[in-house]
Amino acid sequence: MLVKEIQFQKDAVKNTILGYKENPKARIMIASPTGTGKTIIARLLLTNPELHAALIRNPNRKTFRVIYKCHMERLLTQARRRFPDNVVESSLENWMNPDYESDNEIEIVYQMLSKKIDKNLDVDLIVYDECHHEACNTVQEFLENAGHLPSFGMTATEERGDNCLIKFDKIIRPISREDAVAQGYICATDLRTIVDTSKNKVELGKQILKEFHHEMGQTMVFVRTKKEIDEITQYIVNELNLTAIAINDECDVDLSLDEFGTGTYKFCVSARRCGEGIDVPGVTDVIFIRNVGSLTDLNQYIGRAARIDVNKCQIWQFVNPLSSNNLDACDVVGIPKSHYLISRKNGKFEVRDFL
Repeated sequence: MLVKEIQFQKDAVKNTILGYKENPKARIMIASPTGTGKTIIARLLLTNPELHAALIRNPNRKTFRVIYKCHMERLLTQARRRFPDNVVESSLENWMNPDYESDNEIEIVYQMLSKKIDKNLDVDLIVYDECHHEACNTVQEFLENAGHLPSFGMTATEERGDNCLIKFDKIIRPISREDAVAQGYICATDLRTIVDTSKNKVELGKQILKEFHHEMGQTMVFVRTKKEIDEITQYIVNELNLTAIAINDECDVDLSLDEFGTGTYKFCVSARRCGEGIDVPGVTDVIFIRNVGSLTDLNQYIGRAARIDVNKCQIWQFVNPLSSNNLDACDVVGIPKSHYLISRKNGKFEVRDFL
């Protein structure tokens, strides 16, 4: 079922098309907060006849050809599910065949970032999902052959944590996070800041889970290593007698996330594999039992729980007041709906209103 578009999404499409009319070879980025429908914007663009007329390069064909690139197979699968039936999947082999003919209005090839194309390929548009990854070497190699083609990228984080430049000619920002919250498109955030002066963050994380798990809904837990994934998962299952699934290199990530998304498990424990681009319905809480390296990563992680369909977004962050390396979720979410400070005193947790 296709989700009905919203005015700011239509405006993003209008401004993108204007950008291409001004410069048909432009590279345009659409930067919009997680949960505000970047895939819907992509669908509206790909099916827009005005865009087709502006970008079809070969006058001898009517079919609009698109390559849709991403760094994760799961995101390609999500796109396949969400695009309408008139966006027909094809292949590079078809397009390289000079005798290939098609009556399709729109054809698309879904491709991982690492894949290259022939520079003579007859294609009209390149789409990059999670385009902040375009600074990586594989994309730069791809651009050696495809840099002359018009492209647009979608991301919730237009700046990278490593300060590498993302090279787009124009950036379109359909809506800010603050406006998206105010207009009810994504959830306001409840923030729980845990004072962390411990030498063992995992042990403190266990204590937080034991004390507060009854306040958590469907929760994504982020740790650092596979060892910590296993340790926290086993603790949740064996000590708390709750359901949890571990996401690591040994599992089928898509299958595990699908099971988590059905509500079979209360907790999903991961390191980085679920940090971005993962749309799992029902997630209400995110807890960081680890340091987060950049605001870009923090933004992506928090976005796993900002969806309006569950009307709850609760973030649990660990902050060491003795360290200068803390990242504050407020730098991503702005002023939270509620903010409580959790600290230990005489072996017991104290909770204080921080607003």
